[in-house]
Parts: sequence; structure tokens; C-alpha cells
Amino acid sequence: MEFWILVLLILLSGFFAMSEMSIGASRMAILTQMAEAGNEGARIAAALRNQPSRLLAATQTGLTALATLLGVFGEAMWVPRIETFIESEIAWLAFAKYPLALLLVVGSITFATIVVGEIIPKRIALARPEAIASLLAPAMAMFAKLNRPFIWALSVASEKLLALFPFKESAAHVASDEIRAMITAGRRDGGLDETAGELLGNVFRLDDRKVASVMTPANAIIFLDLQAPSEINLEKIKTQSVSRFLVCKGGLGQVMGYIESRELLQHLLAGNQLDLGKLPTHAIQFIPNTQSLIGVLEFFRMQKTHLAIVVNEFGQTEGLVTLSDLLSSVVGDVPSSVDELPLAVQREDGSWLLDGLLPLDEMKDKLGITSLPEEDLGNYHTVGGFVITAVGRIPKKAETFDWHGWRFEVVDMDKNRVDEVFARPIGTTIPND
Repeated sequence: MEFWILVLLILLSGFFAMSEMSIGASRMAILTQMAEAGNEGARIAAALRNQPSRLLAATQTGLTALATLLGVFGEAMWVPRIETFIESEIAWLAFAKYPLALLLVVGSITFATIVVGEIIPKRIALARPEAIASLLAPAMAMFAKLNRPFIWALSVASEKLLALFPFKESAAHVASDEIRAMITAGRRDGGLDETAGELLGNVFRLDDRKVASVMTPANAIIFLDLQAPSEINLEKIKTQSVSRFLVCKGGLGQVMGYIESRELLQHLLAGNQLDLGKLPTHAIQFIPNTQSLIGVLEFFRMQKTHLAIVVNEFGQTEGLVTLSDLLSSVVGDVPSSVDELPLAVQREDGSWLLDGLLPLDEMKDKLGITSLPEEDLGNYHTVGGFVITAVGRIPKKAETFDWHGWRFEVVDMDKNRVDEVFARPIGTTIPND
């Protein structure tokens, strides 16, 4: 009978340890969601989670009381029996029978309590904290209610003593870095779908990436010129598959606005001649090249627009950014009705053919590179800029350099712009094709 009393006391210790760990490790968002779905245990667990002093006072009251009972019970019921055994079987140790018996009882109870009453319950609680907290919280709340005066006194005393120390309890919140770490861990462990993890990661990178990393650079912008002959503008309208054209006067230094391609088409199909000076244009907004992507998204929302000119500190046009560019930064390249070559193509041997306009974040993700030269200065945002910075000058075709386990080779140049770059892991051979 005494043995089963001992087992019961140790199991009760496990209950308090499991309750404390499961409630403390539970995520409030999940408990709230479960409570809203009608789970009463989750509601009680959330209430205890929001009252750490009450929870700790209740669990420590139970654990301390049980530890005391285990000690008293062990000494009263087991020490005399072990003393008798020592006297009869190990007579030469009879002079130290009490300390030996006490040491054996305390050691055995301590070992069993740590393993069965602490480690195992807490490991189980960490495996499924919200589910276990919802199951045990009602009993824990009942225990706290039955011992309310004592627990209240403990809570007040602990709060008063804590007030003497120069520390304030921080509000429970989850920082973006913690969420990113959870996303990375979820993708690595398989708990989060790879595509979903990539999308979530891209969303959190919106605040880190600058607009220059996704914009169309100035030298690639297709625009209609008020000072150019109508034939040249008509040729651009016929050959360029864009949804809107910038309307400029002499160049990108003087942007007058933009016009939708469908509006131009309707105007021309009606039999009218192309006269840009008489066509109404939409006003266009300007944003600095230092703006983050999340800032651009907020700007678009506030201004109720979906494109803007990117300018530098001198007011010069550096590029054009659209809502589609922001979408592509999250979900990847958005398919269009016109076949376009991807900015990064992987070969069977693990090497990559990279477009010079590929954003740095995408290159780092694909190659597994964590840092780039002078990246923190924000002076470049594409593969082409990375190559120029790494080489230290405008590179020549077929020029190579190594960086973080990869060998980069300039495949093609478009005047002074890096057009294509070949990247392969160092130690692999160059494919013949």
C-alpha cells in the first residue's frame, strides 16, 4: 500500500509539472483560436497564461506540498524498514543505519520524482502544449480556486518583492525575426509547405528590400516622346507589349504622365491620328530610390495608384516600379501573355545562368549565399551590380571571379551593362553546351 501511495504522490507531481510547462509554452494565438471554437479548456488555459503569478503560485504550491509529503512519507514508512534490514543483513553497518537508510530513501525518491514527476511530463507537455494545456487547465484552475487565500498571498508577496528590482515584465509579443526563424524551421523540418514558406519569407523581406531591387531600370523603360515623330511612337506602340506607356518630353528627365495601352488602341481604332500632345495623360507619382518595398506598397495604397517613377537624391529618373513588380517579389515572376525568358535558369549540373537584372535576394536564395561585398551600403541591387562591385570595375566578357564557393563568369555584356552571368560551384567543370 505504501508503494502505491508513493507512486500517486509522484504522479501528482508530474501533473503539476506538466500543467505548468504546457500552459507556459502554449501560444496565445492558438489558445484563443481554440477558445473561439468552443474549447472551454483552452479558454481557461488562456486565462491562466495571462496570469503568470497565479499560475506559478498554484503549481509551486502543489509541487512544494507534494515534495514535503514525499519526504515525510518516505522517512516515516521506509527508513525504519531499511534500518531493520541493515541490522539483520548488514550488521557491520548498523552504526550508520539511519543516515544510510535516509540517504537511500531520499536518493530513490528524488530520482523517481525527477524522471517521472518532472522530465517526462515536461517533455510530453512540450510536444503538444496547447492540447495538453486545454486538458489540464480546468483541474489546475480548480486547485487554484480551492487554495485561493494561500495562492493570493504568494502572488502578492512575489509582486511586492519583484517591485524592488529594476526590471519590468515585457509584453508578450512575437518579433518579425522570431517569425522568420519559425518559417525557416518549418521549411527545414517539413512542418510548413515549401511554397507557403517561400511566400511567407518573401513577404517579410519586403521591409528589407529597396525599390531599386525590383524596378525596371531607366535604360529599359519604354516611353513615348512628345518631341519624337509620330512614326517612331507608333512603332513602339505596335512592337512593345506593355500595358501602359510613359509620356515624356525629350526623355525621362521630363515625365509628363502615362497613358494606358488600351486607351491608345481605342483612339487609333477610331481612325484618329496619333497626336500625343492632345491625348489626356494620367498623373504619375514619384518615390525615392531609398524606399523599401513595404513602403512602396503603402504608398500605392494611400495614393490609389499602381506605378511610380523612382528618382535619386538629385531628382533624376532611375527606374519605374509597378504593383506587378511588388507582386513578383512575393510570388515570383508573374506569367504574361508574351513568352519571356526567366531571369535565372538552372542546369542539370547545378550551375546557373543568371540575367544581369536578377535581384540580389533571388540570386542569394538560389545559390545559398548569405552575404555579398559591400551589400550593406545599398549601392547595388542586381546581379550586374554585384559583379561590378566584386570586380571593382566594368568587367569584360569571359572575366571570372570567385565568391563564397561559386565561380562567376561574365557571359555577355550590353555595352557597359552586365547582361548575363554564369555561376557554377567551384570544383565543377564547364558544360560543353
